[in-house]
Amino acid sequence: MNFKPMRFFYLPLFLNKLFKNIQMKIFKFFQYAYLAFALLFIYVAAKKYMENEVIDYVSLLLAATAVFMFFFRKKFNKRFEDRDRK
Repeated sequence: MNFKPMRFFYLPLFLNKLFKNIQMKIFKFFQYAYLAFALLFIYVAAKKYMENEVIDYVSLLLAATAVFMFFFRKKFNKRFEDRDRK
C-alpha cells in the first residue's frame, strides 16, 4: 500500500487560501453596505421630519450605529489583512 499522507493536505490548504480571499471580498462589500444603510436611515429620518416635523430618533440612532460599524469594520479588516501578511 503506497500511502502519502501529505498529498491529502494540499487541496484543503489551497481551498483555505481561496476561501480567505473570498471572505475578505465579502467583508469589504459589507463594510460599505453599512454606509448605504446609514444613508437610507438618514433619508428616512429627513423624510419623516419634512412631512410631520417629528424627529425620528430611532432612524438617527441606527444611522449613527451603521457609521460606527463602518469604521469599526474598516479598522478590523485592516488589522486582519496585516495579520495575514505577516
